[in-house]
Amino acid sequence: MLFDMIKLILKEMVVLTESIIKFLIIVLFLLILIYPSALCWNYSINTWLDFAEKEKEISMTACYILAVVPGLGQFGIPLAAATFIIKMFL
Repeated sequence: MLFDMIKLILKEMVVLTESIIKFLIIVLFLLILIYPSALCWNYSINTWLDFAEKEKEISMTACYILAVVPGLGQFGIPLAAATFIIKMFL
């Protein structure tokens, strides 16, 4: 009886550990995918703040939040490319 309870508890712990590992892998994968877009947002916003002679106050955390938003995340990369091209002519 006691052995069966211990066996059941260990089985549940293994399932819980596997679930936690899977969740952490998914979160890590999403952060890796979001990182380039967050860098692009950081570059674009700080470039335009520098052009406007304002302080660069945007943080990487704010850029991560922008990159997670479904429409804005994908828009960060073309925005950075357009910022780079426009900045060459200014």
